[in-house]
Amino acid sequence: MTKYNQLTQAEHMYVYEKQPLDLIGVKLGISRRTLFYWKKEYNWDKKRFEVEHTKYSFCEELPDFARKMMQKISNDIDKNQKTPPPEIYSLINILKEIPFVK
Repeated sequence: MTKYNQLTQAEHMYVYEKQPLDLIGVKLGISRRTLFYWKKEYNWDKKRFEVEHTKYSFCEELPDFARKMMQKISNDIDKNQKTPPPEIYSLINILKEIPFVK
């Protein structure tokens, strides 16, 4: 495995899988010193924070989006307008996923 492949795999393990550097080092056979250098040089902590913030934002925004879709469909019903089937289908799928996102 090339150094670049090790770097990208280690970064993925740290940022997305939240594995500790010691475990990453053991799994990939990379020295602790190298991992700490990469972590600092490539801003892994910042990337990890951004990933977490994005996940949190999505969890907060999905129910709001579902509410807006329900309001639009409700308005269509009140105005005797036909709601496009893809909108109803999308709302149903979003509502099914909300418990898993939280």
